[in-house]
Amino acid sequence: MTSPTSTAPSAIPGTAAIRVGIALLAAFAFALSYDALRQMAVAIHVRGVLTYAFPLVIDGFIAIGVGALLMLRTAPLRSRVYVWGLVGAATVTSIWANALHAVRLN
Repeated sequence: MTSPTSTAPSAIPGTAAIRVGIALLAAFAFALSYDALRQMAVAIHVRGVLTYAFPLVIDGFIAIGVGALLMLRTAPLRSRVYVWGLVGAATVTSIWANALHAVRLN
């Protein structure tokens, strides 16, 4: 029995390094955003332990939304527009809070 030939292109050299670099960049960006959003939560008088949840809600919503967009890439346009709207709103909220932190709290 012969095996079918693969039509997938061979791996491009350096792809693994680029993926690791992107993952590290994302991790550092999340850490910086998390710290700034947590400080914002303290500044707006969110109680104790809940200050740790504040950035998770905002940035976590973005991460889950991006995952949903990948899963819905073949879904009807209305569904994808709805999720893009939610991801956009969460992204604008994160950017606004990080910018406000940079200008007001520092």
